[in-house]
Amino acid sequence: MPDGKFVVQKYASVGTKEPFTAAFLGLTDLVNATLLEPTKRIEIKNIIMEIYMDCVLPAFLSLRKIHKPDADAGIADNFKNYDDLYRYLVRALKDRTQAAAKAIGYDIGFLFQQDKAFEKGCQEFVQKYPELPTFGDWLKNVRVSTEKLAAIRNNFLEHQNHPRTEFMDYYKPDVAQVLFDSAWQEAEAMLAVFISKRFPPFVKLRIIPEQERDPNLPKKFGFS
Repeated sequence: MPDGKFVVQKYASVGTKEPFTAAFLGLTDLVNATLLEPTKRIEIKNIIMEIYMDCVLPAFLSLRKIHKPDADAGIADNFKNYDDLYRYLVRALKDRTQAAAKAIGYDIGFLFQQDKAFEKGCQEFVQKYPELPTFGDWLKNVRVSTEKLAAIRNNFLEHQNHPRTEFMDYYKPDVAQVLFDSAWQEAEAMLAVFISKRFPPFVKLRIIPEQERDPNLPKKFGFS
């Protein structure tokens, strides 16, 4: 900030027309409608924006390089783009989404645990939060993609208990796209439901039909 003036710089070539951008901006709108204390709302919105800015956005930039690599990119460049993508997605779900859920009042720490602990966690979740009686079953569907991310993260990217050759199925553009879409959509859906349980009694969460979404900011969730 030279001479006390702000310097305007481009942060990323990604706009609000991207559904994943609209998703996390939309979540902050949902938080504004809750009965939570103002300081708690600020805390939650900050974490949501961390999911977007520090995890999902850089993951998308890596994904874009996977689909359209630089002209002089080599094998190492390609591997790095995939590795970065999966690290960002694990961080988005395991770290930041869990933190946001906890700030709202829901503990999903069992989501990345081993099978036995996960099954126990699903059962305890329903008992602890009876307002979400079917959420444990939904988390079992989320588990399908989180297990795949956890597998490459735990066994190769972080600890290298296994060689890269055992994970070559991950290094395909279509697989990378599916895991990216699953991760941000699962984070969005979980947090939207959790946030909605903090709405005033007369406010309900709804899915906005695709034909009604603003093409410049296609938010999925709104109010009814």
